[in-house]
Amino acid sequence: MNKKLRFSWSHIIAFLALIFIAYVTFMGVTYYTQGSYLIAIIVAAVSVALLAGIILGAQVLKGVDRKFHRSIVWERVLIFLSPLIILAALVPYSHFWTVLGRESEIVEKFSTAVKESQGVFTDYESYAKNRYAQLRDVLAKQQLSDQQRTNRLNELEMWLLSDNYKSFKQKVETWTSQVSKRPSVWNVFIFGNINKIEQAVTQWTKTLNETSMRHLSPESTNVQPFGPPNPHQQKAIADLKDMSGLYTDKSFPNVWAVITILVCYAMLLFPYLIQERHSRNCERFWDFLKKTPKDDFGDEGTSKNTRNNDSDIDERTAEF
Repeated sequence: MNKKLRFSWSHIIAFLALIFIAYVTFMGVTYYTQGSYLIAIIVAAVSVALLAGIILGAQVLKGVDRKFHRSIVWERVLIFLSPLIILAALVPYSHFWTVLGRESEIVEKFSTAVKESQGVFTDYESYAKNRYAQLRDVLAKQQLSDQQRTNRLNELEMWLLSDNYKSFKQKVETWTSQVSKRPSVWNVFIFGNINKIEQAVTQWTKTLNETSMRHLSPESTNVQPFGPPNPHQQKAIADLKDMSGLYTDKSFPNVWAVITILVCYAMLLFPYLIQERHSRNCERFWDFLKKTPKDDFGDEGTSKNTRNNDSDIDERTAEF
């Protein structure tokens, strides 16, 4: 009895629960706001601060050594308020579990978008082959030797599909393979990869467009450069944008969201549950349910009748 407040294993368990709630809440808000990390940090911090303040505050009030009645009243207020705070925290907390339930769809769309982005080079090489065929048809109508025709065709091929192009394509393939490696919704920074791919596929198309603007003298001046948009670029960006619906749509908290937050709530209560009351505190948490007159208890948790009896004994002792 009269155990003083001090750091214990129960606080470690409670802090682990707070860390888990903070991380999941941060990810849930980040997905819902489509990458607003600042808002996610603020919401997670407020949720954790409220939960920690209420649960730890109740433990402090339970272990006081004076003003017992007043303390237990506020203790009851905090304990009865804690489920409401948990329900409020469940709103941003549960959204991540909704996203997690759609992980297979999100990962599939993300992987598809990455593959589609690489298809920009397939489109470009098809464009180069068409240019090559058009030039060959034009040269066939001109009075040129076979060697001259071959030289002109090689010149076009070397320009459109040069070593620089092949090196550029190889670098892109290496980068996209790294970006798409084991995607997971647990990695909240997937938004960074989504934005990078959107910007990259647009930049690749622009670079290839600039490369194809040059045309040889035998070619018609009406030859169009490879340019935006192209089928794979449009498909990749469309798939990336479709992903937003999967991680922003609200849904009723699923079973895992409810189970995990209840487990965390129980872990948060550990410091309060193991805290002992002071030996002089005669009032207990559930005493308010008993039909005891309100005036029977003073501020120190002892009845007036008990204090009167104690006074009578003290007077008799003094007379003796």
